[in-house]
Order: sequence, then C-alpha cells, then structure tokens
Amino acid sequence: PKEVTVGRYHSIFADPERLPDDFLVTAETEDGVIMAFEHKHEPVAAVQFHPESIMTLGHNAGMRMIENVVTHLAGKNKARRTNY
Repeated sequence: PKEVTVGRYHSIFADPERLPDDFLVTAETEDGVIMAFEHKHEPVAAVQFHPESIMTLGHNAGMRMIENVVTHLAGKNKARRTNY
C-alpha cells in the first residue's frame, strides 16, 4: 500500500540535510520526517520504525515490508557479487 500506519517509539530520525547523496529516501511521514532509506548501490537499508510492531501489522504490512527488504537486499547483494 502507498500509506501504512507504523509503530514509532522515539523521536530520533535522520536529518535529510546530512544524508549522503548515495542514499535514497524510501519512506517518510506526512510532515517529511525520514522513516526509511536505502543505499543506491550497496545492499544497505534502514527503517526508523518497527515493522514487527503490533501497530504496523495492519494488512500484514510489517511482515510484507520485512520480506520485501530481505528479498530486495539479497538480490542487490547477489548482483554486486556477480560484478566482481
């Protein structure tokens, strides 16, 4: 889904002004706070919320996010190893 409710338990977040150009923001709050990003070339991603939280389980969204990230990063890593 385009929008989901997630469990966010703290106020720590990435500063968009300090995020290196090699990172792509993949999720943010309605007011622009970065909630997820990934590296453009390396198999590195981060979320600033809890996909496993009961608050994120609506429509099985949290588990689907975890599955998608694992699949996506594994594919990115495999492509990276093939290029060596």
